[in-house]
Amino acid sequence: MKQAFRYITLLVMVVAAGRAWAWAPLGHETAAVIAIQHLTPRAKAEADKILATNIKSVSTWLNTLRKGEATKHTAAWHTLHLNAEGLSTTTSEGDAVVQIERCADILRNPSQHSDSVKVVALRALVHLVADMHCISHVRIEGEPLTNGFRFYFLRGMAASKKSKPLSAKWYSHWQSRFFGYHQGFTAEMMARDMELCCGKHCEEYMKGTPRDWAADMGRVTRSALEGMEIDVVLNRKEINLHEAYHEQCLAKAGYRLAALLNDIFK
Repeated sequence: MKQAFRYITLLVMVVAAGRAWAWAPLGHETAAVIAIQHLTPRAKAEADKILATNIKSVSTWLNTLRKGEATKHTAAWHTLHLNAEGLSTTTSEGDAVVQIERCADILRNPSQHSDSVKVVALRALVHLVADMHCISHVRIEGEPLTNGFRFYFLRGMAASKKSKPLSAKWYSHWQSRFFGYHQGFTAEMMARDMELCCGKHCEEYMKGTPRDWAADMGRVTRSALEGMEIDVVLNRKEINLHEAYHEQCLAKAGYRLAALLNDIFK
């Protein structure tokens, strides 16, 4: 157990430079804002006490560690690995759900850990619950497209001399494109929109464990990949249909983060 937590403790000593965003910062902050709105008073108080701030302010912190020499191994934490059946069964340290479970265990047993370890565990948990809900972070065994691929998109409905297909990467499409369409939005504005789109499903989304949520993301990812192939060309209508996935995944991330923290600090 000491060995399992040793690498987490290292993070406390690092002040890292440089950023390699997994989900866009706005995505992480939006998920945190949604979660804050659904935390119990006890869970909010406990989280704020550990962090000496709120979860929104630390929601992108884990991304700052990827380039640090002592903490570059944390880059693997952001990815969700599923087996061929779309289930989360791994115990590998390089997996988002495994790290979420370890962080949750630290927070459920506060007397066994120092304050600094609890801070790191909560910061990492906040970030990784959001990351596991980003489609580009899901890897499914036997499905190579989940490793990423190039595709092309059209500004309109069909190619023309004035509008030729533009190259894009599947990863960046989910990581930043949706948020790029919402320049000028704050996390609070995005959270309000996600609540309007998905609020009626809040209780449904909050059910289950991180492993259950991982299986759900496997189904969502497979749905988003339907009809995809390397160098596929998507028109504007097809690209716009992906917005529903973004909205649903953001809402799930926020609701499920709240559910997990409410359970930890009950």
